[in-house]
Amino acid sequence: AKEGETHLRAGELDQARESLEQATQLAPKNVAAWKALGKVEITQHRYEVAERAFRHACELSPGDEEACYYLGRTCYGLTRLEQAIAAYRQVLSSGRRIWRAYNGMALALEGLGRNSEAENLFREGVKAYDGTANSDFNPRIDFGAFLFRQGRFEEALAALQRAVEGEPGSARAHLELARTLVQLGHLGAAATHLTQVVTIDPNNGPAHLLLGKVNFRLGR
Repeated sequence: AKEGETHLRAGELDQARESLEQATQLAPKNVAAWKALGKVEITQHRYEVAERAFRHACELSPGDEEACYYLGRTCYGLTRLEQAIAAYRQVLSSGRRIWRAYNGMALALEGLGRNSEAENLFREGVKAYDGTANSDFNPRIDFGAFLFRQGRFEEALAALQRAVEGEPGSARAHLELARTLVQLGHLGAAATHLTQVVTIDPNNGPAHLLLGKVNFRLGR
């Protein structure tokens, strides 16, 4: 398993898969090997195989928060939303406030149309957030985007302004805020944030498209 994890860290995915498959055959109860194998498969977008690996790990060690979290995330990617919710519940069963699990469960509940429950969990995720996220994967942004999808633009505006303040280098935060500003008719401010998006991420097609539309409406 350690050899496979070393290959995984080095980005040698084929070698990692070979080593980890051998490890899981020789030691079928090796949770670390199953987790690492799942990470290899998800890196190569082999989600069905990744789901099986993470499920093995989570079932072998229900208290392993990482294994069960990745199971939930993979199930969500496969649109198995009820299974995703069950996995995230397992993560939270320890009583620890883990923002990723709150946020993941909220997204799955929203996908099922259970918006009131989703909102409560988005709020829990924001409260539990420890500032350790990837700048674009952030519960503040997801909560603001949720409010936007609900048509609650003023609330979305406040949430996304806080997200941008917390993650000024996040292209996604600026883009979600710009979309909200457009809906509220604040085109000049939207253009400013969209310009920031394409500065951070020059290949962001949706931002370029929206910026063109905004500039057209501004007569530029």
